[in-house]
Amino acid sequence: MTRKLKRNTVALFWSALILSILFPCGVLATVFGAIYRKWMLMAFGALFDIVGMTVMPVLWANFGTLKFYARLCAVVELGVPDVKSLADTVGVSKRRASNGISFCIARGYLDGFWLHGDAIRDDREKIALQKN
Repeated sequence: MTRKLKRNTVALFWSALILSILFPCGVLATVFGAIYRKWMLMAFGALFDIVGMTVMPVLWANFGTLKFYARLCAVVELGVPDVKSLADTVGVSKRRASNGISFCIARGYLDGFWLHGDAIRDDREKIALQKN
């Protein structure tokens, strides 16, 4: 797993966690702001509610997707030779594994790897193939 993937995963985790905490706090702030006529407290509470209700599920879904990509990258770095073996190891369809590896290579999460048909190659094999 590259540093870039880890950094993105950690950033998404903390963002989603903070919004998960702010969402119920926003409900309480809205209620107490309305009861005690503290309009700023109620406005911030409503803001936390709206952001928490709309953005938080998206962040958690993206976090789960990045964890899936991290698992794919970890298995590829262990030396899985092709997409079918990767799909069997991770427990997903061959198409989803192939799309995931293509995404990871395109985003730079898998440095030094490339797809050659269904085979997963690294740069050392690319150099050897170019020499022949």
